[in-house]
Amino acid sequence: MKKIIMFTLGILTILALAGCNKKIQEEEPMMQIPNPFMEYGSLGDAEKAVGFDFTVPEGINGTAEYVYRVMNGEMMEIICRNAAGEEVARFRKAKGSDDISGDYNEYSDVRTDNSLKNITYRGENGMFTGAIWVEGEYTFALSLAEAMTLEQVGVIISQTH
Repeated sequence: MKKIIMFTLGILTILALAGCNKKIQEEEPMMQIPNPFMEYGSLGDAEKAVGFDFTVPEGINGTAEYVYRVMNGEMMEIICRNAAGEEVARFRKAKGSDDISGDYNEYSDVRTDNSLKNITYRGENGMFTGAIWVEGEYTFALSLAEAMTLEQVGVIISQTH
């Protein structure tokens, strides 16, 4: 009889614990961080919003579309996309000298060219997907979807201001 009572109490305990294990789902409002970028329909509109001009080379890796964005009225970003809508390059420009790339990856190949614009190239094994530099009172950043040689990235930088 003791065994039956103990068995019954054990089953009841298991059932009670299983019932307590159910999660009560409370609906909490979703919190989203507001997007700090404002998109503009043209380069001219974006330049007016940020207060400076921005020139980038045309046709990088088959660029078919440009997206012009301004963050907090301080930094302009131009995203270059190919005909399939894939990003091929991203340029940023802002006043100051800080790294505005948003790229926090570590690279095995980092090179600095102090000759004109104090350019820092970032990449792997002699091929580069990014660069940051300062020219006058502005800081710039370039991110590429496909790695290029140092010389190819240098040509792009020379056409960016």
